[in-house]
Amino acid sequence: MNLSRFDLNLLLVFEALLTERHVTRAGRRLNLSQSATSSALRRLREALQDDLFVRTADGMIPTPRALELAEPLRRALRDVRSALDGGTFDPLTAERTFTVSASDYDVALHVPRLAQRLSKEASGIDLRILPHINVDAVAQVDTAEVDAALGWFPRAPQRLHTELLLEESFVCVMRRGHRLAGNLLKLEDFASASHLLVTLVGDTSGIIDDLLAERGLERRVAMTIPHFAAAPSVLAHSDLIATLPKRLSDRFSAQHGLIARELPFESHRTRHEMLWHPRVDNHPAHKWLRQIIKTAIAGA
Repeated sequence: MNLSRFDLNLLLVFEALLTERHVTRAGRRLNLSQSATSSALRRLREALQDDLFVRTADGMIPTPRALELAEPLRRALRDVRSALDGGTFDPLTAERTFTVSASDYDVALHVPRLAQRLSKEASGIDLRILPHINVDAVAQVDTAEVDAALGWFPRAPQRLHTELLLEESFVCVMRRGHRLAGNLLKLEDFASASHLLVTLVGDTSGIIDDLLAERGLERRVAMTIPHFAAAPSVLAHSDLIATLPKRLSDRFSAQHGLIARELPFESHRTRHEMLWHPRVDNHPAHKWLRQIIKTAIAGA
């Protein structure tokens, strides 16, 4: 198709027909007469060589071709509107898509609250969550693949902005009937147990192993998994123990019949940060996105 000869205003008619499924109502939405809307639909059909909408007793039903075009064209129109909005942003009426890189920890613990906020306060906002590894997240922010990233970024370049969202401590989690569940957890018992380790890259050691090595001990990592969300269920059905973020344990232990014990040594607290590029630092929509993320995490 020669785009220079295509009337882009017809895309607004297509969008209105998708929403209303009725020529008169679509025209009313666009302040067009019924005859003008019908004429625009005819031109759309000729340009795209498809009926696009078929009249039935229940209204205008989109054809398979129209359904194929629906999401790409809606997304393109949202992007155009967002670009033309300039310095204004109203989450109640805005229609746009944000992309965020987030760890499995965030998806399990914070994204449900974020989804709740969006459904109440910004129903036209679409959110895309991408999987997150620290190094990849920095590249994603740098290249504008994502609008923000959540995690810990100790090696983030100074050209990017970071904000501390929370600090997280860790506990030892196991099923309630575990042999170590009834008493104060001793260092030797912790080291001798079979451990579950959550790791995105499949390694079998981490900071806990370094802390044990300082005390002349080592542990057996009997299983590794790549997702925090799966850990409670695995622990509930095995004799494994795991060192997990305390907030995650607080959220899921009761429903899975788990119990948390303080670690038998002083462990580190991990920083949980948000990372974004300075090019979007003052953009109203991005400022709103960062604020709603912060609010959701603070309330988790």
